[in-house]
Amino acid sequence: MKKLILSAIVSISTLASVTNITDTITQQYKRDFKDLCYVDESPEKYSISDIATLYQFTCMYAAYNISSVFYIEEKGSITSLTFSAPRVSDGKIAGFSSSPYLTGAMFDASTKEITTYTKYRGIGDAYDSLTYKYLNTDEGFSLVKFEVDDSYDGEINPTIIRDYSK
Repeated sequence: MKKLILSAIVSISTLASVTNITDTITQQYKRDFKDLCYVDESPEKYSISDIATLYQFTCMYAAYNISSVFYIEEKGSITSLTFSAPRVSDGKIAGFSSSPYLTGAMFDASTKEITTYTKYRGIGDAYDSLTYKYLNTDEGFSLVKFEVDDSYDGEINPTIIRDYSK
């Protein structure tokens, strides 16, 4: 009987610490983005390694795009993530900028990749897509693929600007 009670206490304690980490990250998100994000929802959680968990917060809804921000928790340390993104001019990369916001972001646990899909207009025939791969705890996420379809022709026919995923 003592073993069963002890087991139940350990399970409740473990659940409480997980809840506290989620609550702590949620409070940090609310402080970091209090005037910038207006969606108040619980984060999506994804295990990305034995020691790291990715948290995705929906930040803004627009006409046909949804923006998210991400945090990573590793061994109790919480980090707000920023992502570099290419700036394109005349079909060529003209530089990079960095932002905590990703639009149309989805995480694939099997590949450990975040892929974005930013529609330029509602029907989705013009867009850009970025793919970031989780490398490891030291290097975090790295941009591995970038494609753009800026033809506005009613078709999905992107140009792959960079593809380091292979």
